[in-house]
Amino acid sequence: RLREFSAIVKEIQATISGVTPDDVRAKLLDVGTDGMSVVDRLRRERSSGATWGMPVGPEHLIDAIRESAGEVGQ
Repeated sequence: RLREFSAIVKEIQATISGVTPDDVRAKLLDVGTDGMSVVDRLRRERSSGATWGMPVGPEHLIDAIRESAGEVGQ
């Protein structure tokens, strides 16, 4: 992951003369035509679980709420 990220940063630095860290950051976070930034794509490609920061998916949370309310199985 780190090598791929580093290669992307080096590519950005090579294409912009007088590049600053803010320029690189902006380019990494720039949303493309697919609605995702470079960082978003790297996260999605390398993710093996939930990408929204929770250890379980939202569907599990909904089921847990239904179970606690006694709605499941009725």
